Amino acid sequence: MKLEDNWTAEQVLNARVAEAKCSDDMSYTQQVMDIVAAYQEQVITKHEAELVAMKQQLDERVTRATQLLVDIGVM
Repeated sequence: MKLEDNWTAEQVLNARVAEAKCSDDMSYTQQVMDIVAAYQEQVITKHEAELVAMKQQLDERVTRATQLLVDIGVM
């Protein structure tokens, strides 16, 4: 979509809404999101063990930080 420099804010908004509606009507938006989700799933599957280990480390850090805040009387 080509927006003109002299368009008003309302014209730009109407053009963007029309573009979004057209994309949605053609299922373009869903198709793109499906592709993105498929790539994300591959990355998650490939790195699942690393991600689980990172999550465990972060949970431990939050636990220690929370305990520190309790110990100093902030929480």
